[in-house]
Amino acid sequence: MTETLPEGMFRYSSVCNFTDTILHLKNALLSEGFRLFATYDHSQAAKEVGLKLPPTVVLVFGNPLVGTEFMMESATLAIDLPSKLLIRENSDKTVDVFFHCLSHLCQYHKLSSLMSKASAFDERIIALIQYCIN
Repeated sequence: MTETLPEGMFRYSSVCNFTDTILHLKNALLSEGFRLFATYDHSQAAKEVGLKLPPTVVLVFGNPLVGTEFMMESATLAIDLPSKLLIRENSDKTVDVFFHCLSHLCQYHKLSSLMSKASAFDERIIALIQYCIN
């Protein structure tokens, strides 16, 4: 994939296959104290309506103790929380993990008061992703 990513979004290439990448990320999120709210299998949904999409899953995760504080400061931020990881298998069987940084979402929702906490969260998730995909 060579497309330009939206501002605040990052892509990481996994050395693991699609299924293992998802498993490693789920286990790491849970072991770090995050709640896994949902797993959306977009490729399965496409298949159910007769369409084909490369293996594509979104993990929806967060921590209500942290997220609530952000949503109390900016009600509109709730539309972008909980956080998400997108895992996608490319046509050459490589796997990418995408993450939209909370600090960027805070900028978008004009929430500067918690930017240092958002940046710390981003660093934690990026480290988790990098650990899981190498």
